[in-house]
Amino acid sequence: MHLSRSNPSLGRWLRIAGPAIAAAALCLASGSALADGPVKASASASPSVIHVGESAVVTIELDVAKGWHINSNEPGLDFLIPTTVEFELSDGLSVVGVDYPEPVVRKLKLGGSRSLRLYEGRVRITARLHYERVPAVARPPVAIVHYQACNDTLCLRPTSVRLPIGLELSALDRDSVARAGFNEQAAESIARLVAGGLWVVVPGMLLLGLALNLTPCVYPLVSVTVAYFGRQAGKRRGRMLWLAVCYTFGIALTFSALGAFAALSGGLFGQALTHPAVLVLLAAVMVALALSSFGLYQIQVPGGLDSRLAGAAGGALGAMLMGMTMGLVAAPCVGPVVVGLLVFVGTRGDVLLGFGLFFLLALGLGIPYLALAMAAGSISALPRSGAWLQWTEHLFGCVLLAMAVYFIRPVLPGPLAKWLMPAYLSLAAVYLAFLDPAGREVRWFLRLRRGAGVAALAALAVVYRPLPSGGGDGLVFVPFTVQAYDAARQRHQPFVIEFRADWCLPCKEMEERTFKDPAVVEAGRGIAFFSVDMTRSSPRVNAILKSFDVLGAPTTIFFGADGKEWRRTVGFVGPEDFATLLEATRDPSRRAGLKAPGG
Repeated sequence: MHLSRSNPSLGRWLRIAGPAIAAAALCLASGSALADGPVKASASASPSVIHVGESAVVTIELDVAKGWHINSNEPGLDFLIPTTVEFELSDGLSVVGVDYPEPVVRKLKLGGSRSLRLYEGRVRITARLHYERVPAVARPPVAIVHYQACNDTLCLRPTSVRLPIGLELSALDRDSVARAGFNEQAAESIARLVAGGLWVVVPGMLLLGLALNLTPCVYPLVSVTVAYFGRQAGKRRGRMLWLAVCYTFGIALTFSALGAFAALSGGLFGQALTHPAVLVLLAAVMVALALSSFGLYQIQVPGGLDSRLAGAAGGALGAMLMGMTMGLVAAPCVGPVVVGLLVFVGTRGDVLLGFGLFFLLALGLGIPYLALAMAAGSISALPRSGAWLQWTEHLFGCVLLAMAVYFIRPVLPGPLAKWLMPAYLSLAAVYLAFLDPAGREVRWFLRLRRGAGVAALAALAVVYRPLPSGGGDGLVFVPFTVQAYDAARQRHQPFVIEFRADWCLPCKEMEERTFKDPAVVEAGRGIAFFSVDMTRSSPRVNAILKSFDVLGAPTTIFFGADGKEWRRTVGFVGPEDFATLLEATRDPSRRAGLKAPGG
């Protein structure tokens, strides 16, 4: 059939469009033959991490196969697809400018007599991104490159390629990073949380505060809360809940005030416990409450105050004051979260922001004590014989006296501080089990408490038994001195510096569990161990803390044989994680991919 004869216009159209149709078919065939295409694309950023107020240069490289080209950003003919770059960026990150390379100008069969502007071989396109502010929702930056690959006779269909840039956005500005020092990563996490807005930071800080209850530093809070609210037995549940709320509010008030002050002043969080007068005061409060439990006197609001205060608000005021006192005890609860918060607030220099963030953290910390206080106060639901209630009061009094011993130990001479607690606990067990006259007429209760007393004395004997001397004592820490520090660096010996305090329960937990573990002792061979005692404040101790950017106890810093810090931990670290860190301290090849303890 001769279509050109029967339909001359159709024949003319085929003569004109035929080559284009054939080229298109060849284009599709070539596209399937070139599985990966004639263009390879990649993107990178320099530097790979930028802080607020800084810029990064993004380089996009296009490797065009031999015999192929892509159109330039201004190809010279309107119907040709130009090579262009666009970006998908988080709020706060903007494109300052895009620079395209100079094109190659030459004629091709496709262009007829017109000169075309092309890119061949390796093509580099650069763009500058500026980081203005922390985004509410961060997402990885992506470059999208649009191009069309052609050879001398045909063009492939236009292509768009998404290229991850690999640019990390810090939540801190450069000045903040300089002040954060080694704690930059911890501050970064808090900054990102704050950048998420109110709906993120409020539940986030509450949850982080709640997580602080997993650390050993809360043991005194638990003991005092149970003892204090156990003495409130007999009050209505609504009244008990109100007292628990006031108590928790008091903890949060002191905790947040101390935290904001430490962050803005650059001081040590929990520094109040480095002063003997504060420890003596805390011990005196515990003794006063304990003596009241033993019936020596009644703690009441002064009679000169309004009767309403003595009735309704007096108990609430007392609970809040007790909570504020316990806020001092909660202050040493230092971990990565608290350190990050201290650094972040310190770099911002905002008093209200600092107080608010620490207050939210402290409220999260105090949430469990609402339930604990209610549970302790529920003793009123137990059998209400006078003897039972009197013995319970004595039990809580002994707990409070134990806390008094705990607070006073750091200011006592070494041998007395070491043996005062086991001696007191033994005497308290003997008194409560065998000597307390309360409840002796109830035979089953007498047998029960004597059995519990024997079990308690046996447990004390096991816990406080003298350890054998020799190689089983665990890691040996020597007091930190500048001379010992310099000597370890000069002989290229890896070393560890531990910052601890007598009032720091996680420190004691590590000394008993972690540092005496056989695997830890074995991993520590060949490593020097230094200790900085932060129990009492002094100009020398403060200078050491400042030089190493230490914000609380326990902090442990690991140095390799090159004398450089490679890792630090804040808070309790278990034996398994500590042994892994020691092995990596000796052998740098083990550090790759090593997660943070507990991570």
